[in-house]
Amino acid sequence: ERFEEIDSGVFRYNQRPKGDANVDRLCTYAILKDRTTGAEILYASTHLCTRSDMSRDELNVIQATMFMEELIRLAEGRTIIVGGDFNADTPSNTYRYMTKTAGFCDTRITAKYNATPDMCSARVWGGEKNWNNGMRTPIDHIFYLGNGVTVEEWTVLTETYDKDNKVTTDINMIGKNFDLSDHQGIYVKFKENIIQ
Repeated sequence: ERFEEIDSGVFRYNQRPKGDANVDRLCTYAILKDRTTGAEILYASTHLCTRSDMSRDELNVIQATMFMEELIRLAEGRTIIVGGDFNADTPSNTYRYMTKTAGFCDTRITAKYNATPDMCSARVWGGEKNWNNGMRTPIDHIFYLGNGVTVEEWTVLTETYDKDNKVTTDINMIGKNFDLSDHQGIYVKFKENIIQ
């Protein structure tokens, strides 16, 4: 009840023929108005290409370009907060495009307090190790664009996917222990910057 919905929707950001799950991607968004402060922010979620071959990086940059340009158009100057599985680690061309070229800020980097600085939210099925064999290169991100928010806190939620609050270590137990994903949740606390 804190927010009023101004607009919401889903858009596809790759115009290639449908059928390839790696190419046919979409973004969901909502523009919400804080009933107390009057601040309007566009919130969005997406999942970029999951290919494991050399074409992934190129396709990810194309997809990131298309959906970020569309978010900026939809936001009409409002602050944007977008999260998801970008399948792009911090050294990748996609990450550099989003942060350097498009100007989005990574909440993991800008948070005043990071409770889990050496953790990533993606893990290998059946274990707690980080993506890329523990190299600490996250592929899940929460970005923002605009001066309407400040990032107060960032942390990986390690207990979010398991019935017994334990990560399944036996590959045969996946699904039986409600270990439904190879990703864990990220908690980000934002503070609205009230602009007079």
